[in-house]
Amino acid sequence: MAFVKKVALLLVIGAFLFPHTLGAQVDLAGEYRCKGVEPDGASYEGSATIEKVKDSYKIKWVTGKEKYFGIGIQSGDTVSFAYLDAATKKDLGIAVYQITEGGRVLTGKWVSYPGNTNLGKDIMTKK
Repeated sequence: MAFVKKVALLLVIGAFLFPHTLGAQVDLAGEYRCKGVEPDGASYEGSATIEKVKDSYKIKWVTGKEKYFGIGIQSGDTVSFAYLDAATKKDLGIAVYQITEGGRVLTGKWVSYPGNTNLGKDIMTKK
């Protein structure tokens, strides 16, 4: 139960990291290419799959040998995901993305716990 509370708190915090806009929300479901920078400055590439489930989203990321899964909520032009390392199911993180180009591009920042508390950067482009 404590884990669920932590995930919920991360989603609420993440929803307010970027300004919101009013209007219809775009459907973000689909396949994405990912490019980003780790908190230590190393670059990475990978893919992500976003699936709409009622009022929320499920996400799966694959970057090299690493896999992550999570759940997210959309609020205006922002989508926030709480996620776990698929292998350990221990490393918890949050990613917050600005939605642009009608949902075709998601530009975000992320952080994982435990670990480096510096922010990583990620850009997801719909395939």
